[in-house]
Amino acid sequence: MDLRLNRNEFLAELLPMQGIVERRTTIPVLSHLLLTVRDDKLHLAATDLDVSLTSHCDATVKRDGGIAVQAKKFAEIIRALAADEVRLLQDDQQALTITGGSSRFKIHGLSPQDFPTLPEVGREQTVEIPFSQFRRMIAKVLFAVSTEESRFQLNGALLKFKPKALEMVATDGHRLALVEGEVAGLGEAEGVLTSVLPRGRALCARLAGPHRPPELKSPGDTNSKDPSRQSTPLKPAAKGDA
Repeated sequence: MDLRLNRNEFLAELLPMQGIVERRTTIPVLSHLLLTVRDDKLHLAATDLDVSLTSHCDATVKRDGGIAVQAKKFAEIIRALAADEVRLLQDDQQALTITGGSSRFKIHGLSPQDFPTLPEVGREQTVEIPFSQFRRMIAKVLFAVSTEESRFQLNGALLKFKPKALEMVATDGHRLALVEGEVAGLGEAEGVLTSVLPRGRALCARLAGPHRPPELKSPGDTNSKDPSRQSTPLKPAAKGDA
């Protein structure tokens, strides 16, 4: 791996990963962030085995490669750099050199093969939803999401894609919240698509916060339960995404 990329654009994709990475885990690789270089882009991935987040940013690539690095330490290093451009150089399979201006860091990581395989979600049926509308819907049902770990199926919200509308339902067994919003582009022929959000309360709380990506994409794969910025049911579109 040998590439150069803009520090600010990199941080914009890197920092949201910190909310997914497991810091206290008996599986060391879950505290790591997977960096993979291909197709002139740097791809990032993080997972706690319940929720996965993937993204990418443009880069000037000299050599492809991949490595899993400790997410918290890596983010601290990138944030501390004063330069506008960052260079990532993979010295060997488990070592990465980070250079920015007069600063130079070297951290050790894990092989990409040690990182969990992330699910792939088909994008045959995709709909774009204004994120401000989706965020308002989350805020209206969040109070009814269960916090009991023993009732995993209630720890999120049900998304139902109906003709020309999106429906969201949440319950903790005592309270029930339902909200529906119109969504342009959902035709009669597309039918009804459903998806359950795992670990929904924490994830929904982040989405309902001040961070406001311009849109959210939701593919029509009813078997996926993995939110991802790139290809899963919760995808705030990052800069450069199609």
